[in-house]
Amino acid sequence: MDIRQLSYFLEIAKSGSYTQAAKKLFVSQSSLSKSMKKLRAEIGRDLFEPGSKKPVLTSAGFRLYESAERMTREYEAVLSELQGPGSHYQEHISVGIPPLICTCFFAPLIAGFQNEYPGIEISIIEKGARSIQDEVDRETLDVGIVILPVYEDRFEVTELLEDTTVLVVSKNHPFAERSRITYGELKHEKFILFNDEYTLYHQIAANCREAGFEPYVASVSGQWDYLAELAALELGVTIMPRPIFKRNRRDDIRLIPIDHPAAAWTVVAIIKKDRIKQIAAKKFVAYVANHIIPY
Repeated sequence: MDIRQLSYFLEIAKSGSYTQAAKKLFVSQSSLSKSMKKLRAEIGRDLFEPGSKKPVLTSAGFRLYESAERMTREYEAVLSELQGPGSHYQEHISVGIPPLICTCFFAPLIAGFQNEYPGIEISIIEKGARSIQDEVDRETLDVGIVILPVYEDRFEVTELLEDTTVLVVSKNHPFAERSRITYGELKHEKFILFNDEYTLYHQIAANCREAGFEPYVASVSGQWDYLAELAALELGVTIMPRPIFKRNRRDDIRLIPIDHPAAAWTVVAIIKKDRIKQIAAKKFVAYVANHIIPY
């Protein structure tokens, strides 16, 4: 018997349906059934009435339900105490962050969190936002730091900050002195973009198609500074989040606001809904939300 089995049992009993419990827990019905068969075998008694169309608790099931609620509450409380400020209990969480966002905001946040919670060790995995969403969904990452949009039905979503994307061009580009630009005006430009692991790549492509053209992508990269250098050398234009350049200023490029609703760049933290082991992950998200400073 483990805490996950007890949590599955509680959700089935509360939902009164394997189907609804599976949806809420984001697991298959077969996984729930196997888990309950194993739990029944360990206890040696039926927990739900045999032959009933819906999961109805037996007397043994009622007894376990009362104990399971208490045990899961105590489990969460103990972890919370052990992982509180100043704790030396060693818990580990994995956090996926796109290099772009990591560059802008996260070094001081990671250091500050580890100072406040020395009992929680963090592994930072740098990937594109789309890959991060998939890995949080599969529970191979505990927390993802991504940009909208996300699969909101699958995740607990905490907004961290909102800024905007801008067109980045050489100081010699014909658009360099423009105060604003539209996607339609970019029809004949060469684009140098983040690769397709990044949500921004797909967002830009969709915005171009909405404006009536397929973007000509001359080059892609996962490195923002390389893309900025190509733009400065007049090898194309790129679109990036404005906060990058609030910290990394340069005088050979110009940043032009884009007149489009999807120019917003909203950074959020995601955790898989109903994941059993969430306390340390939630502490990290809460710390970041309270301490992140837009540049």
